Amino acid sequence: MAKKNVGPQPSDFAEAELDLERSADSDIDIDQLRALKQQLRTSHDRLENLIKSIPAILYSVDLPTMELEIYSDIEDTLGYAESKFSNLQSWYEDVLHPEDKSTVLNDYANWMRAGAEGTLSRAYRLRNRCGQYMWVRDRTRAGNKDERGRVDRLFGSITDISRTMTAHERLEKIAATVPGAIYHYHIDTNGVASFPYTSAGIESIYGLKPEEVRENGELIIQAIHPDDRERVRASISESQALNEEWFCEYRVNFDGQCKWVTGYAIPERHDDGSISWYGQVIDTTTEKELQNELELQKRSLEKAQQIGQLGYWRANVETGELYWSDMIYQIFGITKGEFNCTIDAFRSFVHPDDLPEVIRCEEAAPQTGAFDVEHRIVLPSGEIRWVHELADYTVLASSPVLIGTVRDITEQKNYQAQLERMSMTDSLTGIYNRRFFVEQLESSFSDWQRRKNACCLAIFDIDYFKQVNDTYGHAAGDSVLVRLSERVKKRIRKADIFARLGGEEFGLILPHTELQQAQTLLEEIRNLVATQAFTFNQESFQVTISVGVTEIGSQDSDYDELLIRADGLLYEAKNAGRNRVIPGY
Repeated sequence: MAKKNVGPQPSDFAEAELDLERSADSDIDIDQLRALKQQLRTSHDRLENLIKSIPAILYSVDLPTMELEIYSDIEDTLGYAESKFSNLQSWYEDVLHPEDKSTVLNDYANWMRAGAEGTLSRAYRLRNRCGQYMWVRDRTRAGNKDERGRVDRLFGSITDISRTMTAHERLEKIAATVPGAIYHYHIDTNGVASFPYTSAGIESIYGLKPEEVRENGELIIQAIHPDDRERVRASISESQALNEEWFCEYRVNFDGQCKWVTGYAIPERHDDGSISWYGQVIDTTTEKELQNELELQKRSLEKAQQIGQLGYWRANVETGELYWSDMIYQIFGITKGEFNCTIDAFRSFVHPDDLPEVIRCEEAAPQTGAFDVEHRIVLPSGEIRWVHELADYTVLASSPVLIGTVRDITEQKNYQAQLERMSMTDSLTGIYNRRFFVEQLESSFSDWQRRKNACCLAIFDIDYFKQVNDTYGHAAGDSVLVRLSERVKKRIRKADIFARLGGEEFGLILPHTELQQAQTLLEEIRNLVATQAFTFNQESFQVTISVGVTEIGSQDSDYDELLIRADGLLYEAKNAGRNRVIPGY
C-alpha cells in the first residue's frame, strides 16, 4: 500500500507545536516558546522546499508490510496515481523493462544477502503511465538494522536519466560509424590509468571489452607488443609532460596474431591535477602491409633494373637511333610496328614541363657517366604516367651510347603524393597541419628578406571552445573545427596558407598582403564565424574567434619573432573581451 507524503506533514508540525505548548508550564519563557515555534515553522518550510526542489522521486519502503511512502510527486515523473501501489511488488515487476527485470531483481537480492551495506545503485528502464519506457537511476540505502542485523526499512531516490542515456546511445551510434575505436583515457594523480569511455570497436583492436578497461587501463598496455610497449609508454609520458597531441604507431598482440594500430589523441588537464586524452585508435595492418609490400616491390624492381632486361633500351647519342624492348612499348601505350623509335620520337612523349630536365640529363651523361631521371610521359590516350629512366653512358664501336632500363613508377609516385598529403594536412579538418605551416612561414620570411613583398601572419582560436566540448560533447567540438575550416577556406585565396596549429588554434599566412588589407579580411572572417550558427545533433549554437594579426617588418630577424608577436596579439584580443581582431607590428 502507498502513502503519499510530500515533504513533512502538517500533522507532524502540529504535534510538534502541541509538545511545545505542553511545555509552557515549565520554566521556558513565553518569548522563548514563540521563538522555538517560529524556528520549527522555518525548518518545516525549508525542508519541504528542499524536497520539492530535488529532481527525483524520494521514497521509503517498510519491508515487513511493503508499505511505500513517497516524499515527492510520483505522478509528475511516471504518471501513476497512488492507487497503483496497493501491491507494490507486483506493480514494480510489471513496469520493469523485460530485458532489465532479471538483472535488477538479482542485484537487489545479492545486495540484501550481502548485508545491505552501502548504496545499491542501478540504472534500468521503467514503463510510465503512457506506456513508454524511460531510463531511471535508482539509489537505495538500508535504514537501521535490528540486533540480528535485519533491515526493516529502505530509503531511496529514483532519478530520470533518459536524456543522458539517449545521448549515450547517440554517441555509440556515431562511434559505430568511425573506423577503429574512439576513447577517453585518464590518468589520475596517483598515476592510475583507466578508460572511462571506449566505443565498442575497442574489442576488435585489443580483444578487450569496454567494461574490462573502464577501471583498469593497464590491460590495454599489456596487449601491446612487448617490443613496442615501453615506446608507447614513453610517448604517453611525453604528451603528458608537454601537453601536446599524442600520436603513435605500434603493434598489438590479439588472438594469436600481430596487428599494426595507429593512435591519436588530444590531452586535457584537469583542475585536480589529473589528465585525460580524447582520441581514436584504428587498425592500420592492411596499410602497413601495403607499405611493406610496396617497399619490397621497389627493391625487387630496382634489382631487376640492375641485372635484368625489363624495360631495356639503348640509344645512340650521335645518330639519334633508339632501341626499345617490348615492355617499353607497353609502358608507353603504343604498338611496336606502328612507331619509328628514335630519340626525337621518345622526346615527343615526354611531358613538356619535364622535357628540359630530361635533355639536361642527356647532355650531362658524358661527364657524369650516367643518365638517371624521373619524368612524366603523355600516352596517346592522353593519360599521364611517371617513369624512371636509369642508364650508363659508354662508348661502343666508337659511338657514344646510353644503355639502360625504364620502369613505370606511377603507382609509387601516387603513393608518395598521398603520403606527402598526409604529412602536410590535418587529419580532422583536411587543412594544412602545424609542421607544414611552420615550413611555409619560414619560406615566406625568406622570400620577404629577398624581395620585400608584403606578407602578414594571423593566429586565431575559438573562444570558450572547452564549453562547446563540455556542453555538446567532443564530437560536436570536432564538427565545429571541420565546419569553421570549410568556411574560412571558402573566403581566402589559393595562395594563402591556412592551417590548424593544434586544438582549436589556427594560423593563416597571407602573402602579398599589407596589414590593413589583412585586418579587413580577418574582420570579415570573424564576423562570418560569429553570425553563422553551428548545428550538431539538431542543437544549434554559435562560437566566436579572437585574432592576432601582424606583418613582417624590418624589425624581425626570423620567423619565430613573427609567431611570438602574432600570438601576443591574439592574447590581447582575448584579454580585451574576445570576438575581435587585434593588429600590430
